Amino acid sequence: AERDHLCKPLFGSQGRDIQRLRPGAEPPDVTDIGGVYYLQEFVGAEADWHDLRVFVVGGDAVAGMVRRGRDWVTNRSRGAACEPAVLDEAERTLAIEAAAAVGADYAGVDLIRGPDGGWLILEVNSMPAWKGVQSVSEVDIAARLAADLLAKVTHDG
Repeated sequence: AERDHLCKPLFGSQGRDIQRLRPGAEPPDVTDIGGVYYLQEFVGAEADWHDLRVFVVGGDAVAGMVRRGRDWVTNRSRGAACEPAVLDEAERTLAIEAAAAVGADYAGVDLIRGPDGGWLILEVNSMPAWKGVQSVSEVDIAARLAADLLAKVTHDG
């Protein structure tokens, strides 16, 4: 059976302008969605809207949270509830490798369980908001970001 797809602007944030397309539906005109977009296969259970955000800083998965949405858009800014997540080694490794694959010094890596139960990468956000993850984490994310920057400046200087 054909699956729905998500149409996402290449440059977007906070779940804005994401559209869910049913099989056979026409994607929006490129001018209506920021000039460029990509299509992503829809993954997720129809009534259990959640994903895992892993915050990576300097090659380390420093914090995680589960985001539970009222619908399939699970961004905190769209009303999703944030819960703390204890990351296992597989989640940490996948997030760290995803951030490294795109060359991000820090990133919000969004993961979701696929139909087979394994993790899939939804996005690697190079400019992630971290108010939500900070609200459920004991890690001082600002301090981790600053320490990573200072280490890079000191090392490169």
